Amino acid sequence: PTTEAGTPTTNPAARRVVYLDNSNKVVVEVSYIRETTPASGTSYWTTYYGKWRTNNAVSLTAWSNIVVAHNTLAINTSGQPQGPEIYIDGTIQTLTEVSVPPVDSVAVPPNGAILIGQATQVGGGTTTYNWNGRMDEVVLWPKQLDSADASYLAHAPAPFVIEDHPNFSACAMWFR
Repeated sequence: PTTEAGTPTTNPAARRVVYLDNSNKVVVEVSYIRETTPASGTSYWTTYYGKWRTNNAVSLTAWSNIVVAHNTLAINTSGQPQGPEIYIDGTIQTLTEVSVPPVDSVAVPPNGAILIGQATQVGGGTTTYNWNGRMDEVVLWPKQLDSADASYLAHAPAPFVIEDHPNFSACAMWFR
């Protein structure tokens, strides 16, 4: 499917993945597309991946509260899509841009199920990412969380009851 302007609205190869790498750093990967028009004049859509990694590792011996907040429509001053904000235990992390999508690229939502703790290769192949550890209280918010929200969530008393907090209504994941 496409929009009236011809931009694809889904991409079977698209993904949005959060995982820990071999160094226990939080990694976020997001698929983007960009229209390419070669000299032949026949345009086509190319898939690119944005990949960001925290500079700090997560402890594997204690629970960590991880919040990934990403407005995939935000554009930075250079015209490139803006990367995510990642919070560990309520503190925003400095990120390394492993790969940045090009100027004028657009994030496209994945086509298919949301996978928590794993992702599969393009085309539905074998599992390529598995969350190394345990997860508890995973939440997807229909808005982007900010630093005050992440701090509140990281320091919320246990057990955390979502219904008690109507002010949170963002696209982020919370792993605790």
